[in-house]
Amino acid sequence: MKEIGKLYDYVAGKENISREDAKKLLHLYVCRGKCSWYKHTRNPEEFNPSSIGQEKSEKIKQYIKEAGFEDLEETKRLIHKDICYK
Repeated sequence: MKEIGKLYDYVAGKENISREDAKKLLHLYVCRGKCSWYKHTRNPEEFNPSSIGQEKSEKIKQYIKEAGFEDLEETKRLIHKDICYK
């Protein structure tokens, strides 16, 4: 499986945002507030899972495929493991 950091870089480039913002976007997409990582490491007021609508979710799915990550559920698990358990 590819290094998950490559996905962060890919999304950052496609969205024209920083790598850190790409991680935040992917975290919103994957966890939707289910984990406590964001509450402990970021400003909880900034974490708004509803900011990811259907259109943005579809774009993120496409980015994941374009970046070479074929298994969406496995990729979500990798993102969650990388972001939420550090």
